[in-house]
Amino acid sequence: MNKTRDELLAEFEEAVRPLWVFIPRKWQWMGVDGDGLSYTYMNQPFPNEGIEKWDIPGGVEFKFIDSLGCLIIPIPDGLTWQDTLVQRPATDGE
Repeated sequence: MNKTRDELLAEFEEAVRPLWVFIPRKWQWMGVDGDGLSYTYMNQPFPNEGIEKWDIPGGVEFKFIDSLGCLIIPIPDGLTWQDTLVQRPATDGE
């Protein structure tokens, strides 16, 4: 049986949930760009289709998740990079 998009999104969010304990609280959003690299953001980014990356309004900070090494979070079949934006959960183990 094929999984629905909602089921795939829920699985993706659960897969990245353990990573939040390693990321300082000021970073509230996480997304995977079209090249597979993961970034965190203080404010909600938007998808920039032209460059296949999450983008931010001028002056808003973002950070490559370098403290975890070269983190590449696999995007499940059936989802695209535009589906990967995840907000920090209210309870993240901190």
